[in-house]
Amino acid sequence: MNGKRSNNDEPIKREFAILIKELEQIKHKKEKAMEMFEDDIITKAELLQRLLKINQLIEQTEFRLQPIKLSMQSLKLHNINEALIKEVMSNFHKAFKKSITQEQQKHLITLLIKEITINKDREIDSIQIQFNNAVLNYFTGQGVDKSSVDDLSAPFLITFNI
Repeated sequence: MNGKRSNNDEPIKREFAILIKELEQIKHKKEKAMEMFEDDIITKAELLQRLLKINQLIEQTEFRLQPIKLSMQSLKLHNINEALIKEVMSNFHKAFKKSITQEQQKHLITLLIKEITINKDREIDSIQIQFNNAVLNYFTGQGVDKSSVDDLSAPFLITFNI
């Protein structure tokens, strides 16, 4: 499961690296133009003209970089800790058994299960279980502290096809 997630973000990482390199080159051109002006190689008018073009390129590149940065944040790699998932599921089971009212049981189920799909024969087709900081807080002893290495603010889902 961890390998599948890391393969999906390779194109985004490559595009991000390309744009960062491009941005650095453009900024280097800007510094070079300033040095040329300081060394009296170009006039102030030429400098202003070059800076206008360079600033437009910087702005365009940063504009292209913004959605990629957002994608990088949403695809941040998380190694899914099997022991943590087992602990959450075990604690869910214990809490569900201890809950007295149906309302408490319903709360536990809605906290952990994101979606249940039913096929045309009215049988359970799949169950999506969500893992995020709220689930970890509720079903582990230390809550978010356990996930400090892997921030789960962007939840992930496990789907069981039945």
